[in-house]
Amino acid sequence: MGVVGAGLMASQLALLFLRRLEVPVVLTDIDQERVDKGVGYVHAEIDKLLGKGRINQDKANRLKALVTGVLDKAEGFADADFIIEAVFEEMGVKQKVFAEVEAVAPAHAILATNTSSLSVSEMASKLKHPERVVGFHFFNPVAVLPLLEIVRGEQTDDASLATAFGVAKKLKKTAVLVKDAPAFVVKPHPDPLHGRDPERHRRGHAGGRGGEGGRAARPADVPAGPAGAGRPGDRPCTSRRP
Repeated sequence: MGVVGAGLMASQLALLFLRRLEVPVVLTDIDQERVDKGVGYVHAEIDKLLGKGRINQDKANRLKALVTGVLDKAEGFADADFIIEAVFEEMGVKQKVFAEVEAVAPAHAILATNTSSLSVSEMASKLKHPERVVGFHFFNPVAVLPLLEIVRGEQTDDASLATAFGVAKKLKKTAVLVKDAPAFVVKPHPDPLHGRDPERHRRGHAGGRGGEGGRAARPADVPAGPAGAGRPGDRPCTSRRP
């Protein structure tokens, strides 16, 4: 597994991949200080689990050994099957990252984005193989919130989408397929006066396909928290009035 970025969200993703999949995870970023900070965060969280008796010393050592950080994407992602970016939420930055990753990643690797609002189709539009790009949006804190939005871009193929859902299942997340549109299903900061996301309200309903491919999620009027997002048993919501 490869993670582009080593900030808080990226580090949380690395920790989740380690705990659920127990496979090698490589973090990359623009300088060594950031990379070291990201790996240090993961190690510290593993130590917390050890201190609480959630894992034993052997497993803690094993998990720590599985996470590494590098600056060179070619070195870090040469054998990766799934690479997710969690960098600054700006289209040009993400397109540059994907171009760099595509140049060094194996041909079969899935390229995922954790974007919460940008177009997955546009992000992939300049790549040689846009069919392997998929939205894979987690909510913060990653370890607590169960909902995972999977976004199919205009050129995302069936194999990439199936792989994304397969990974989501192994991560024990509640996956929901959503349209490639700003705001997706849920935004983390709804309008406190009306309980609605103003960005979603302005751009129109983005979650019309909520529930395809996984458990349904309540599109926008549910707070993005443990009590609301992606609860098991939620019924499909294919349309809501704005």
